[in-house]
Amino acid sequence: MTLNVIEKIGSMEFTLADVNQYEYIFQKAYPSNETIQASIRRNLQELRDLGLVKFDGNGRYKRLWKV
Repeated sequence: MTLNVIEKIGSMEFTLADVNQYEYIFQKAYPSNETIQASIRRNLQELRDLGLVKFDGNGRYKRLWKV
């Protein structure tokens, strides 16, 4: 789901705040999750570890795949 949100942003570079703007999508999919923003950060870390995004610091990321 996080990958889909990153693609919706439509830019190769994005911020954590950009992803958090789609929090409602995560909340709808996971209504019992009360820590959506923490889950988003964890998912971004996992995507970084997989080499799909690069963390540039200060909440800034770069998508490493093309649509």
